[in-house]
Amino acid sequence: MELYGLTQFIDPHIFGDEVSFRSLFGRGNGLNDRHFTDLKARLRPICQRTLRKQVTEYIPYTNRLAITQDFTPSDHGQRLYNEISEYLRRDQLLAMPSSQRQLITMVFRKLLASSTFAIAGTLETLVNRLKTDRSHLQLEEDVTEAVAEDFESLNEVKEEWAEDEEDSAPQSVEENIEDKLRVQLLKAEIEELEAYRHLAVSITENAKGQALLVALEKGFDKLAALGAARKAVIFTESRRTQAYLK
Repeated sequence: MELYGLTQFIDPHIFGDEVSFRSLFGRGNGLNDRHFTDLKARLRPICQRTLRKQVTEYIPYTNRLAITQDFTPSDHGQRLYNEISEYLRRDQLLAMPSSQRQLITMVFRKLLASSTFAIAGTLETLVNRLKTDRSHLQLEEDVTEAVAEDFESLNEVKEEWAEDEEDSAPQSVEENIEDKLRVQLLKAEIEELEAYRHLAVSITENAKGQALLVALEKGFDKLAALGAARKAVIFTESRRTQAYLK
């Protein structure tokens, strides 16, 4: 849809209206070589790719110097990652409604990779939501809202994921499990998530954060050698990680 939006500035008739574009080139429509050939043909008159090396004599680009800093998670950090990953692979999860399962799972993995501080707060929010034992529809809204509080880019990716899932019409877990069994499963899942949160909170030093400090010093040393200012921009999608960095 970003591509569609950009073409509208140049010629609103290239792809027609939004519904037509989605029906032809939407991710959930089984795209094949014919679709991509058609897409490229429509873009050819208005899209010209120019490589950086083709314009270096006109534009004085600043050279990019990449420095990679490896890090090894602590034993507890690796355990947390493994256990939550196994949890996310399960077929049925009461904490994550089916209609948003892929989206929420992706966000959880990003938060988990960001920092233990990021995932700890989200787990606590999820546990509190589960303890209210609300209806499936309300729980779905609450989970999405809770994740949005922690993951800054959720709204940017939500529409793309919804496009793939909107036709699946999933049934809620509640509809497939007897009430008594559901209560037992709900209790067990709450206890499990609380254990994950306790483990996350117990990790007081984040290996990735320590590696960041090492990388910054290396970067600053390189900047000094080049005569550049001692400045850095750090990108992270987790609001909790941002707070930790501050």
